[in-house]
Amino acid sequence: KPTVILSAVSKDGLNWSPEEGVRFGDDTWSYGTPRVLYVEGDDGTVEYRMYFHRYTFPLRPGLDAGNHIISALSSDGLSFEEEPGVRIRQETERETFSVYAPEVVRLGDGSYRMYYSAWSEMIRGGIFTATSADGLAWRKSPNPCIELGGRWDGDMVSEPCVIDLKEGGARLFYEAADAEENYRILSATTA
Repeated sequence: KPTVILSAVSKDGLNWSPEEGVRFGDDTWSYGTPRVLYVEGDDGTVEYRMYFHRYTFPLRPGLDAGNHIISALSSDGLSFEEEPGVRIRQETERETFSVYAPEVVRLGDGSYRMYYSAWSEMIRGGIFTATSADGLAWRKSPNPCIELGGRWDGDMVSEPCVIDLKEGGARLFYEAADAEENYRILSATTA
């Protein structure tokens, strides 16, 4: 079956209980790798914007497949309505398989930065970045910010996650695999 997005709640951030229902899904596409941000609605209320990938089912590669990153809004964090358009479009030779795993952060000036993964049929991953003034229209940077090729991540990089550091700057965690298919979590920091 196509994959769907579910949710769980926790009082301590360690023990989680699944919630009833599907947050987003249908019988046509597969959805996953969700990230949710608080955003201000048109009337000043807080809404939830969820960024996530949408894949063909069954999964099919090619720039015409539509394996994009999209978004949906919710007023309660449970019922999400898809927003028109595509946030990150599958459109370059590095993205012929898919774009996915959006990690979106709000910057000090109110704009947004997204870190995301992209795969082609020849290259297993890469962490890319894009910026947006409104969280809807995104401008991609042309080159990856984390590329394959190191001792620990020579075969695959994927799944970015960013945290702020106490001393300033940020740390980006990501999934990686070496040439022997040993998988691990690595990190990189801002200069």
